Order: sequence, then C-alpha cells, then structure tokens
Amino acid sequence: MNDRLKEIKARLEEATPGPWRWEMDRHTALRGPNHQDVFHTYGYERMGDRGDSGLTIDEEDPDAILIANAPTDIAWLVQRVEELEKDRKRLRDNFNIMQEEHAKARMMGRAIYELFPIPREEPTDDA
Repeated sequence: MNDRLKEIKARLEEATPGPWRWEMDRHTALRGPNHQDVFHTYGYERMGDRGDSGLTIDEEDPDAILIANAPTDIAWLVQRVEELEKDRKRLRDNFNIMQEEHAKARMMGRAIYELFPIPREEPTDDA
C-alpha cells in the first residue's frame, strides 16, 4: 500500500464512523451513527429589523451530501484500491514466474538441440 493511501486510511479510522446524517431544528448538526456530533452550529437571532435566524445548511446541498457520504465513500475507495493493489501484485508475481519459465524453456531447447542437432539439408543440383 502506498504512503498516501496509508494516510487516508489512518484519517478515516480516526474520524467519526459513518454513515453520517444531518439533523436540523434550532441548531444544525452532522451526526454519526451513535448521535456523535461531527459538525454542529447553534442557531441565533440576528438583532435588527428582519430577525433572521443564524447559519443554516441545506441538507440537499451537494457539499452537505459529499460531507455526509465521505466516510463510507472513502472506506469503499480504500477497500477497492487495496483489492486492486493485491491483484496487481498477483499479476506481477505471475508475470515474473512466466518470464523465469520462459528462460528455462529456452535453455532446455538449446540443450536438446545440442544433444540432438537437426541436420541441415544441403541443396542438390537435381532441383
């Protein structure tokens, strides 16, 4: 496994496990499966003539969807990369074995030819 993948996997293992979900009422929270806060903002009343509420996050926003799915997406990607790295190693090992076997076959072919040379036919004038 390469260093970058190891770093990503370590960060994933340290993070709140997913899947995460958005909860919104008087405040906004992104929570893990056991209701752990991943991201939390508290609502507030803005002083002024409009009385708008504080920070809100639309749970349909693409960024919110990306954040909420990041742990499970990253876990899947890490697993897939690990599978591909195993496949690549297996293929590389098999290729190396085939190269070694090919080299042995060539050496055996040379040895057989030396033991049993094939006589060459000389051209005749009859042709």
